[in-house]
Amino acid sequence: MSQHPMVREYLAKLSDTLSNRGVVDADEIYSSIEEHIRDALGSSPSDSTVSATLNQLGDIDTIIDDAEVSPPRAKKSRTGQRVAIATIGLSAIGLATLIFAPPVGISLALIGILVGCAHLFARLPYRRLALAGTAIGGFTLILAAVLAAFFLSANDEEQTRPETVIVEDDNLP
Repeated sequence: MSQHPMVREYLAKLSDTLSNRGVVDADEIYSSIEEHIRDALGSSPSDSTVSATLNQLGDIDTIIDDAEVSPPRAKKSRTGQRVAIATIGLSAIGLATLIFAPPVGISLALIGILVGCAHLFARLPYRRLALAGTAIGGFTLILAAVLAAFFLSANDEEQTRPETVIVEDDNLP
């Protein structure tokens, strides 16, 4: 069944207003009003019947003012993406420089962890990327600790080995 032009216009305005205002259960409200109009008008209504039915429903803004409005959705900002990528970058560069410049690698990993934690606590979008960057930073710090323990224990072994002293004595035959 094709809709009357006034009904199409009314429903289009209703749909736009529902989506623009972020009404909870917008689909349900739209379907309910559409069904009410269909039931009230029958198969071939006159222009005056359509006009009277739409006037009886009332102004769309009034209908929607009574509906519950949902909070606005947070958009994924470019800032959240940039911060998450910075977290991964700092932590990855820290991991890469750990062998050649341990203080730089550890510092970058710590900064990556701090930036990642701030990102997570701020509840910015791209949380998985920030979590991955924070995990890479944590891995870098653990690896730094393991390498430090390894190199320190190797250094201790060299210092605790008894040295062989060769004594030259001229009186020996």
